[in-house]
Amino acid sequence: MCSFIWFKVYYNCGVNYLRVSVEKVIVLFVISVFVVTAIISISEANGPITREEAIEISKNAEEVKHGLAKVGSSETGWFRIDAYYCNSSRIEELKILREQDIEELNRWRREQGYAWFGNVTKDDYWEFKVPEVHSVWNLVWAFGGYGASAEFYTLGVIVNAETGAIISVYPGVIFL
Repeated sequence: MCSFIWFKVYYNCGVNYLRVSVEKVIVLFVISVFVVTAIISISEANGPITREEAIEISKNAEEVKHGLAKVGSSETGWFRIDAYYCNSSRIEELKILREQDIEELNRWRREQGYAWFGNVTKDDYWEFKVPEVHSVWNLVWAFGGYGASAEFYTLGVIVNAETGAIISVYPGVIFL
């Protein structure tokens, strides 16, 4: 009988301390779901950068600074920007196409006796510098002028749309 009373007291004390109402469980669950959703939505808000942000980032490239300074010092200087967005699936397509191009170019060099040029590698192409599941902004800058010393040239800047980092700057065409 004594052990029964002890068990009943111990059991009741434990239940009293551990007793949780259904309302408290539901409220706690709703609050935790809200907190998790808020954290996810805040992290998702930092999605891909916009076209304007990519242009501002690309202005930090030395080649772009040089081009802007050159056309800014002339009264007839001008520049133009074309921005192209490439999502991650397009980047994967470009990687496959570039691999085929690399194989074909290296084979042609060997067949023609131009092996002394060396093999073209993936490091020569910006597509392979883009991390998996990332997208990019391909910004093509055109600089030019009018008059006797008119010169026109282009260059491209690849900006990672997720991180905002400049991946590559590549030369374009020069017209004198």
